[in-house]
Amino acid sequence: MEGKLKKSDCLEFEVPFSQTEYEHALIRWHFPEADLLKCLKIWEQIGSACKVKSWYGFEQEEEILVVMTLGKQFDKLMDRYETEGELLKAYALECLAMEILRKAYGLFEDVLYDHMGKYPCEFRFLDEEQMKKIPEILSRLDIDEVQCNESFALIPQKTVVFLTELSEERNADCTRICENCGQKNCPNRKEKKAQEEKAVLNYGYQRILGNRGNNLWKKD
Repeated sequence: MEGKLKKSDCLEFEVPFSQTEYEHALIRWHFPEADLLKCLKIWEQIGSACKVKSWYGFEQEEEILVVMTLGKQFDKLMDRYETEGELLKAYALECLAMEILRKAYGLFEDVLYDHMGKYPCEFRFLDEEQMKKIPEILSRLDIDEVQCNESFALIPQKTVVFLTELSEERNADCTRICENCGQKNCPNRKEKKAQEEKAVLNYGYQRILGNRGNNLWKKD
């Protein structure tokens, strides 16, 4: 990560995330049935779409480094829940953020292509040693909205940094983000356990979520 990083444009986009998707995620994360309605109130505070910002700089001619963040709203809500001792809600919020980031990776492919005419390939997230260069990276990309502390932890917390090569073709290489990948025959694909389970939810979930419960395993 030397030499070529410089200030880049901010690519901003929205990640739509419906209540049905969140219900699906809570079940997949094995939340207790009795707590589902309580956890669903978190989605109401975040809303049906989350803004994502990303910046990139060229590492090599066909490789970029990307900084992507969900912003401060998750940090503020997390601080509130932890202060109030709402640990279940704090964990549910963490899961929601991870799901939104996972969806953002897939949308980023099209956002980047619209911006520069090329698709990202494999997402290679920085390791512990590479993270020590985060202050330099943020400075050279001139990113004011993301900082790091003395332990090199990123702020806002829901921020990721990764390297990716570029291609003029979609799915030219495995992104290692199986949930967003269209390569059904890829040897690296990890089938979701939820997709292997029965489509009909058990009685308890149906009672909590109402008549929509049996549709949770279907896409919106």
